[in-house]
Amino acid sequence: MDKTSKAHIWATLSAVNIKPHCTESETISGEKFPAVSWMNAHVLMMDNFPEYTWEFTEDPESREVHYFNDGTCEVRCRMTVLGHTQITSYMVRDGGDVVRNPNSFQINTAKQRCRVKAMAEFGLGHQLWLKKPTAEEPEVVEEVTDQSSGDVLPTDDTEADSKVRNSIDRLWMTSLEEIQKARTKTAGQKMFDRYVKALKSRGLEDYRLNRWEEVCSKKGWSA
Repeated sequence: MDKTSKAHIWATLSAVNIKPHCTESETISGEKFPAVSWMNAHVLMMDNFPEYTWEFTEDPESREVHYFNDGTCEVRCRMTVLGHTQITSYMVRDGGDVVRNPNSFQINTAKQRCRVKAMAEFGLGHQLWLKKPTAEEPEVVEEVTDQSSGDVLPTDDTEADSKVRNSIDRLWMTSLEEIQKARTKTAGQKMFDRYVKALKSRGLEDYRLNRWEEVCSKKGWSA
């Protein structure tokens, strides 16, 4: 195998036993998942590919964070290993939830998590991200809608219903992050339509009836 190929990089880094290096945990939607600190991850990268480089891309105002119209934002890490470059994004969040107008601590934390995620996309500790059902599926922090308003379908508060709602939420969180990146209503609508089709293919019905309207409101689009 060519030792400068992406296949070689992946084979090398994905073979690293990451478990002994998971000295931290990450809470997502109330659940704790093992996480590797950025320094531990850096040490492992230096052990295998010491010439690797990374940087955080800047927005037009030279800030290492990229804002969306609704006040949420993401950081983007450009990482290069043996001449292969990838750009990885990570939404700025707090406890698994995307936040609007984050503070510097939240942005810095997102940058380090983005860096570790970039390493995972080259193979290092990718198993940890596979086990995080909402690691890439954040939901914007917002007020809970009163069910009596008709925006939420009533459901029985049973364990089975809870699991169904969790499945729907996870699917929505995945779709939401992509919709957040859409620059036009048409592009966002296509992504939302894919979310609806994905629900139908699973035999599910969204219990929140106004998700698209909420997205349009936050993005400044007409519903």
